[in-house]
Order: sequence, then structure tokens, then C-alpha cells
Amino acid sequence: MALVGFENLTVVENRIRESIGDIFSGAQDLYFYIDSQPYGYLGLFSFLLLVFLVLAPSGKYYRSKDKSVLLHKKNIGQAKVQLNYINHLATEHDGAKKQFYFIRYKVDPFVFEEMIMAAFANRDIRTRKERRYTGDGGVDGRIFLNGKLVLCQMKRWRSHINLKDIKNFEALCHKHNSKGLFIHSGRTGEGCKEYRSDSLDIISGIRLLDLLCQRPIEFFPNA
Repeated sequence: MALVGFENLTVVENRIRESIGDIFSGAQDLYFYIDSQPYGYLGLFSFLLLVFLVLAPSGKYYRSKDKSVLLHKKNIGQAKVQLNYINHLATEHDGAKKQFYFIRYKVDPFVFEEMIMAAFANRDIRTRKERRYTGDGGVDGRIFLNGKLVLCQMKRWRSHINLKDIKNFEALCHKHNSKGLFIHSGRTGEGCKEYRSDSLDIISGIRLLDLLCQRPIEFFPNA
């Protein structure tokens, strides 16, 4: 049996040797063919350049896609950690003041979006987050309340919000025949404070902290 195994190994080795020889022979024939052509080397270079130009963009696309996925996962992880910290701040003296300072000055805008979506998920609300942070058409995320789709726009702002941004988002919700949640960490000015809509709910201030800290909150109180 050992002899048979040795013979089989020899056969395999010979086939490998023959295959390598065929490869080198083919490469040699290709070399002589290219060398015999008037513009053989230029043609080979042009062909290789064309292959590179075709394949390089697709490789760049997949690399950029991988980076986007990694960034998304990183932001989700940071959102969970920072959401826990915000809940911890609620137990301290002047907790709300510290929470707003942390959100406005320490939380990345993209992480803020993930934090809001995590807060919804913690309430067993079905969510669907956009994978892209830019070029999303004004919709940062989607949730489902009582089985109905609700569009979400989330802004980690420090200053006063603009009424124009609210109206633009409301128009976008009407276009999608959906209600909307405009969630922000900024300050609500007089023009925005009195704004009322059946299809749009502005969540900010204490209501934002209620959402993040799992306290009772009513959505669309004016509906």
C-alpha cells in the first residue's frame, strides 16, 4: 500500500511539472508573438491599462462601501455608550443642564442620529435607519408607530432652529404621504415654538430628554 501511495504521489508530481511547463511554454509563445508584432508591446500596455481603468473604480467603490459600513457600526457603538452616559447624567444635580451641554458639545451629529434611533428601539418601536449620513434626501431615519410609517429628521444643533427647515421637512413628509418627527437638540425660537401641525411633531428640550431617557412621551399631541 505504501508503494502504491508513492507511485500516486509521483504521478501527481509529474502532472504538476507538466502543467508548469505548459504555462512557461505558453508564456514564451506569447512573448515571441508580441515581439514579432510592429506595435506588440504598445498594444499589451494599452490592454493592461484598459483592464486597470475598468477594475480600479469598482475596487474603489467596494473600499468606500466598506468604510461606510465600518463608520456606521462605529457610530452605533458610540451611540449606545453615550446614551447610557446621558441617562447617568439624569441622576446628577442639574442633570438636564449637563445633558444638554453634553449632547450639544460632545456628541457627533451622526452619532446623535444613531442615539435617537437606539432610543426608539429601546421602546420596542420598529426602526429603519438610513445607511448614508449625507445625500439622504432629508430623511435621516424611519420608524413605525401603530403600524404607520413616520419619517424622522434629526439635528444635533447648538443654536436656534430655523422655521424654514421645519416647513421644508413637513413638505417632504406630505410628498411621501407620511407624518414626520423633527427631532433636534437646539433652541426653539418664538416662531417655531408656536408652530402647530397635525402631521409634524417637533421633539426638543425636555421632550428630547424624555425620549432619550425612556420616560413617558406622547407623539403628535396636536393630532
